[in-house]
Amino acid sequence: MAAPDFMIETAMRVFVLGAGASFHAGYPLAAEMGKRLAAWVETLPPDHQYRSWLKQIDDLYGTLDDFETILADLMTSTPGSPAASVGLARPYLLGDLKEAIRDHFDAIRSAPTELYNGLVRLLLPGFTAARTGAPCCSAAGLDSSPAAGIHLVLARYCSSGPI
Repeated sequence: MAAPDFMIETAMRVFVLGAGASFHAGYPLAAEMGKRLAAWVETLPPDHQYRSWLKQIDDLYGTLDDFETILADLMTSTPGSPAASVGLARPYLLGDLKEAIRDHFDAIRSAPTELYNGLVRLLLPGFTAARTGAPCCSAAGLDSSPAAGIHLVLARYCSSGPI
């Protein structure tokens, strides 16, 4: 079957909101990610599995203040680093940490996003923003009204990769 001789184009305005925009939706800025994640883990039941990784991270690094460096160390495990000292347990610790971040972001995602809704109401009275996308390692889209030609994109990023 031959391709059609014409193409239909639809005009769409795209608004890209930077990493700081996610702060208003309850997501932590990269600088406070470790502290916020640790505070969230402390709200979980005493026997929750995330508490054990939190203790391991605390034992290895003493703090979660420089969370990006901790993540980078756990991912690269350069010789002589704290992550290298964990040995074969490192991939499991990193996997638990990634899972905890996803779960924490899932908990955040369920909260109202009044500022995003306000932006959509300014652009398109009568519409409401719907948050979509994965909580971790991807951008989250805010689709206000594709039919009206407006798409909001919330991009989150830290130096170790998209969050």
